[in-house]
Amino acid sequence: MPEISAEQYRRELDAGYRAIGRYMVAFSQLIAHMRRLVARHLTEGTGHHRSRVEMLLGEAGPKNVGDSFFGLCRADGELTDDEPAVEARLRGRVTEANEMRTDIAHGDWSVGDLEGSDATEVLPPELLRIKPSRRGEPAAKFMPLGIRELNEMADVLWTLTILVEDFGKLALGLPTWIYADGPDGRISTLCDGGSIRVGEVYVNDGSTKKSRIARSGSKADDVVLMPYAGIHGERSNADEIAAIARILAKPIKPSPPW
Repeated sequence: MPEISAEQYRRELDAGYRAIGRYMVAFSQLIAHMRRLVARHLTEGTGHHRSRVEMLLGEAGPKNVGDSFFGLCRADGELTDDEPAVEARLRGRVTEANEMRTDIAHGDWSVGDLEGSDATEVLPPELLRIKPSRRGEPAAKFMPLGIRELNEMADVLWTLTILVEDFGKLALGLPTWIYADGPDGRISTLCDGGSIRVGEVYVNDGSTKKSRIARSGSKADDVVLMPYAGIHGERSNADEIAAIARILAKPIKPSPPW
């Protein structure tokens, strides 16, 4: 095989950097939306500026922001019936996302390494994560993360952000966009906060010990989801609903060697 050209090498190198950067942007949006929802809830109907509350949380770490957000949802949302199980599931997913982000942000990346002495192929990005505190397994782990895997992980974060935004507005009683019948068909309109509960959108089809959370409540189809902000800003509603179902059903952390 001929040696890789400088143009192709630069193209693949940029694609690797872009995929890592896109993942980090997606994670930052997850945390930003939780911070903004906290600020909205604490200032709505008052004379205080949201930016002041956001400033208080501005240097809080992702875990601290997540704990504050879900703690507020539990405290002020007065969650009942299946609703605490919904909160626990989403809180768990955010915790998993933060664990992944910690590895990706604090590991040692190799991007643009070439295959063999002939330099005919660019290897996928690889992450070395060293955790001296690991017990029973090597302290250092290599994690090959191709561009496709990184983009899929970023997609998961965007979808999780949509879920957290949806849940947060319902739990904190913030105004929510809903679908309504208009003269020209179905339109979206803003409804008062608190008029739709979490349990009318999310349900637990499982048991108390083994929950099976789904966005299939009696008013699930009435509540407008935040637009998807993916790599091209495009995704069909059917794809988004399927992605939501997967995130609610299964952990989002990759399989070993993670």
